[in-house]
Amino acid sequence: MDFFAHLAARSVPAFIAVLFIGLFIAREIGLWLGRRHAADDATVPDGVGLVVGSMLGLLAFVLALTLSSSSGRFQERRQNTLSEASAISSAVSRAQSVTDPRGQEIVRKLADYTRVRMAFVEAPPDPVQLAEIERRSAALQAEIRRIAVAIVQTQPNSFTVSLLNYLDTAFGAATSIRFAFSTRMMPQLFWLLLGMAAISVGGMGYQTGLRKQTLRKFSLLIIVMWTAVITEILDLGTPRIGTISNSTAVYQWVLDEIASALPPPVAPR
Repeated sequence: MDFFAHLAARSVPAFIAVLFIGLFIAREIGLWLGRRHAADDATVPDGVGLVVGSMLGLLAFVLALTLSSSSGRFQERRQNTLSEASAISSAVSRAQSVTDPRGQEIVRKLADYTRVRMAFVEAPPDPVQLAEIERRSAALQAEIRRIAVAIVQTQPNSFTVSLLNYLDTAFGAATSIRFAFSTRMMPQLFWLLLGMAAISVGGMGYQTGLRKQTLRKFSLLIIVMWTAVITEILDLGTPRIGTISNSTAVYQWVLDEIASALPPPVAPR
């Protein structure tokens, strides 16, 4: 699966072309075998249609299974981004309630942290860029936590302690998002899908060849449909590729909330 994931990350049209050509070749091989068998034996074997129909039914089941798995992984990433943004928003509210002036400093740092987390979700599959984002996230976490600990040491009360707890929750959510974005759909399931698709297309070609038919237009239409579905399954199940991406609107809402809460900058005289 890594080959297809890297190919799709570089170019989705290239992945579509490779998948389409592979399925088309499988169909042509099945068609050639069917015609060869029909030339050797004039009678069409019984049960070929039943076997091909069973393969198509099993393929439909595997398509539904992989689509459900990929959709679940996409929803997991979506839910984790929502949880992180909500945790950051709660930490911002708690920092605003602290009487210490350093609470506003934490709010400003959380605004920078939110932008970094937004960049992580939107980042392409570039290891160097992702490593830099993680480094910036860790540095901001350490800085914000240092300020919060200093506030707790100066004013040990329920508000300051809860601020530290809210910050820990927000920073812990970043780990969950990193894990969700680093996992892909199960390779065994994806290879099963590709294998079933190739065998089913080959079976259709074989059945067509036995009947000394071509039906190339209808076969191409089915191959196009399966290529589109498999591409969407890979796109849903693998982060940072294709056109299906997680929205960062929740982070922008947090930034809007912070911007409305912070005092306006003092104009220079």
